[in-house]
Amino acid sequence: MSEVVLFIAVCTVLTLIAIAIVVVPLLRGSRDIAEEEARRHQEVLGILRQQRDELERDHERGLVDIDEYEESKAEIERRVIEETKDRAVMVTGPNRTSQVLAGLFTILIPVFSVLAYLAWGRFTAMDPRFLELMENHRLQQEMGSAQSVKSVQIEIDAQKARLKENPNDGQAWYTLAVIYAQMQRPDESVKAFKELNRLYPDNADLLAQMADQMASATAGVVTPEVVTVLEKALRIDPNQQTALLLMALNAWDRERYLDAVRYWERVLVQIPPNMTEERAQIENNIREAKRLGGEADKTSMNSAQPSADNLAPVPTEKALPDVEIAGRVVLAEGLKGKVSPDDVVFVYARPQDEKMPVAFMRIKASDLPYAFKLTQKTTMGIGLKKTLRDYDTVVVGARLSHQGNFMLQPGDLEGEVDHPVKVGTTDVTVTIAHER
Repeated sequence: MSEVVLFIAVCTVLTLIAIAIVVVPLLRGSRDIAEEEARRHQEVLGILRQQRDELERDHERGLVDIDEYEESKAEIERRVIEETKDRAVMVTGPNRTSQVLAGLFTILIPVFSVLAYLAWGRFTAMDPRFLELMENHRLQQEMGSAQSVKSVQIEIDAQKARLKENPNDGQAWYTLAVIYAQMQRPDESVKAFKELNRLYPDNADLLAQMADQMASATAGVVTPEVVTVLEKALRIDPNQQTALLLMALNAWDRERYLDAVRYWERVLVQIPPNMTEERAQIENNIREAKRLGGEADKTSMNSAQPSADNLAPVPTEKALPDVEIAGRVVLAEGLKGKVSPDDVVFVYARPQDEKMPVAFMRIKASDLPYAFKLTQKTTMGIGLKKTLRDYDTVVVGARLSHQGNFMLQPGDLEGEVDHPVKVGTTDVTVTIAHER
């Protein structure tokens, strides 16, 4: 309430100052004019009286005959009457006008100020509920950030404890690799991915993620060492998206534009039609690369050094049909007030006795309710060679994160189907109904 009173008081003072600046000169100016005219009037009347007195003396001494005396006296009386008349006009005219203008501005200035504030002002800024909401939001952000850092460190310590007991625990190494990547600590993430590569040497997803972190450690530069890792990943899986995107970036940086087009085209065919923003971005990249490349860039595609995109796709990749789980993910009515449009929703399918998913996708909370489809291609790269194709049944769920972090955080919302879902099911309903 004190903020509202202060705001109104300041506005009132400013309005009074504005009125004073405009009105006071009007009234003061009018008085000054009236006083000046009064002085001039008295001076003129004094001169006329003096002339009349001199005329009377001259007439008594016989210096002025009767005709000249009467004529001069009449002229002086006429001038006295005119001066008195002009005085009345000068006093009543300007005073009245100034007073009307002063009164008009005294009314118009406050009225216009209020109307202008209603039209352009942010009146919610003095609403106590609005102020309280903004303060609570700030405190929640500060507490959420501190809680997030604390919970992440707890998770790191837990995974390191697991690795002390079992240095070959692939799940623990992968969790550390992902956490370090999210914390923008690429060097430590690369170390964890190298341990995973030791345990699972032919996993294209792990190799691509490791190459991504290697590039992050060199400020986004795709070095020859990174290219070697990417080429190995694409020999294992020619459709690995992360590897294709990084190779496209590398080709673009080296002005091998048509090579970049070939990589992006292989990514584009894997993006679902409903992911319009992602498809539009790749299509724009392809158009620009074709424009810059032209026919001259064809020589780069036939260079002496072979690249991974010249390798033929694995025959079985096209021969085997996609497997999928599809359905809808919805948000329970009671939780809608706790969700912002930009919150991130992760939809996943995981084995019954494991926590990390074998199929995974990411959407925004504003997309809910959302029709999802998980396939053997929508992988997260979990340090294992298995995908959705390798399971008959899985657990399907969704998690809403305010921080955009797949790792579970306090305050996250989640929900899972209460029974294992058979791979191939297309009418699954996942309800996000619980707050962590």
